[in-house]
Amino acid sequence: MKEEGNKKAATVLALKENPNQFLSTIQIGVSLASILSGAFASEAFAQVLTDWITTNANLTPTVVKPGAMIAVTLLTSYLMLVFGELVPKRIAMTNPQGFAFFVVYPISILSKITKPIVKFLSMSTNLILRLVGIDPHRRGRRSNGRRNSNYG
Repeated sequence: MKEEGNKKAATVLALKENPNQFLSTIQIGVSLASILSGAFASEAFAQVLTDWITTNANLTPTVVKPGAMIAVTLLTSYLMLVFGELVPKRIAMTNPQGFAFFVVYPISILSKITKPIVKFLSMSTNLILRLVGIDPHRRGRRSNGRRNSNYG
């Protein structure tokens, strides 16, 4: 058991050493899950909702389907936001080490799979930053623990 904990700790530390890869992997995972769930849910459940409304409200599918698709998309977005982002973040905040050990292997695997995508997105971001005159490797300066910004 102790050896398994050490392996997980080493994997957590490896992910922590490359926060750009780690955070990009998380963002890709969440975005992909949101897109796919939205696409499948809206197609699958919008038709069910449309059929139910047209049967019970005596309306035509042409009138009902756009509203049903919007309703299903909003519900799916809500569920993905709550269960895909907010709840996991709150769990991680209450028990960071336990949460890290729980998700480390799936995140590590996803990180390896998405590495080419992360690299492409990073290069694209850096190119756009350069085009607008920003050095992508420059970090914001801090003084006295505060942000150095005109906006507070």
